[in-house]
Amino acid sequence: MDRLVKANAKLFLICIALQLVCASPIEAQSKDSLNLGSQDHVVYIDLAKLPTKTRFENADILRLYDAKRSAESFYHKWGWGLDNCPTGSLREGVVAYCLPCVGLGRHRSDPHHQQPDRFVGIGPVGIVVLYEPDTDRFFLWNSYWNFSNVLGPFDGNPKLALNQAIKPRKQERHFPGVNLSVVSQRWLYPDERLARVPPGSVSSDCSRDGPCVRDVEQQNLNTFITRFRLVNNTGINIYYLGELNSGDPVGYTLPEFVRRTDCNREVERQSHVIQFPRNKWKPLQPGASVEFEVQERGWQAKEQFFGVLINTEPTYWDEVEVLGEYTSMFRTFKTQPGILVFPNDHLL
Repeated sequence: MDRLVKANAKLFLICIALQLVCASPIEAQSKDSLNLGSQDHVVYIDLAKLPTKTRFENADILRLYDAKRSAESFYHKWGWGLDNCPTGSLREGVVAYCLPCVGLGRHRSDPHHQQPDRFVGIGPVGIVVLYEPDTDRFFLWNSYWNFSNVLGPFDGNPKLALNQAIKPRKQERHFPGVNLSVVSQRWLYPDERLARVPPGSVSSDCSRDGPCVRDVEQQNLNTFITRFRLVNNTGINIYYLGELNSGDPVGYTLPEFVRRTDCNREVERQSHVIQFPRNKWKPLQPGASVEFEVQERGWQAKEQFFGVLINTEPTYWDEVEVLGEYTSMFRTFKTQPGILVFPNDHLL
């Protein structure tokens, strides 16, 4: 019996040793981690400061750094893990680091519009570093980019190169003089009878896929409009992200106030900005204000927040989120479903 116990214990130790020696590259890389950026402090990398043999003059830096290789090509088996980090089995000679709180940026200028050189973020934060120690070069990739190729190659060990290319964050992170407040709220259909739909226009069978009378009428009933005012009571010029063809700010709704980390805010802001591809930074001088309306549907009466992005310069980098608290409106029909009154009935 003792021999059996000792044999089992010996076998167990052998298995443990084999697991340590034959660990997958993803598991092994955790012992050789690259610590850069954190939940409380996002780090930006200036792409132009990374060492490379690539030479460029007045050319698109992204095109020159396009390595014509996909991120998947560095893996035998490709998969997804937490924080949009790839997981799976890396090819031999490749080390991967996932940095969810690190962002990339580059300098851009627009001589046609006489805009000075500005640092601009490239997509949301969160990059993957793919390092080939044998050739001492590395590549960068972000799952949010609208192209699948990696950027590179860059020379040297990424641990040293990335740290030397950090772009210092701005100091202006709070603007107490910038305020977002509610001016008024109203229903899209103040008279609930106008929220009804004509008979036969929508299916009455709510058991099927697709909208039915009950759903559409409930959505119509609870569509409301909130008018906001963004005020700049600071002594400096600021810029807000607005619609391209109007002066209205664009923003997003937060269902509740959550104490998000710096990294979470950066990721969420960029994901909201993607919803507004046609936008532009608009100036707001000291003492000036702008009013705008937001239409949405309420599903319950509760307090929530609307967010607008501002900056000290018209660029997508290190923006500041200004939140305005307001009430999500909600109501129910007073009349029974099926008693239909149409918009023109009151004219008869």
